[in-house]
Amino acid sequence: PHVVTLSVEKRIIPRGSVIHLLHSKGLIKKNLSLYSIFSVREKNFLRNFVTLYEEQVPELRGVYQGKIGILDV
Repeated sequence: PHVVTLSVEKRIIPRGSVIHLLHSKGLIKKNLSLYSIFSVREKNFLRNFVTLYEEQVPELRGVYQGKIGILDV
């Protein structure tokens, strides 16, 4: 229910893109809950999914910011 009220452009697409990319690279499990992806605070999402994996996937922050498409990685 809470996920429905979130901004598609500002939260769902950027976070979904990061999760999709990390999963496609085999860095995270697929069975993450929607809550852990979309409802967590910005600071915590960045720490847990972007900063943590930036060394393995340098383009990750650009994907999150919408500057790089996931198909370009």
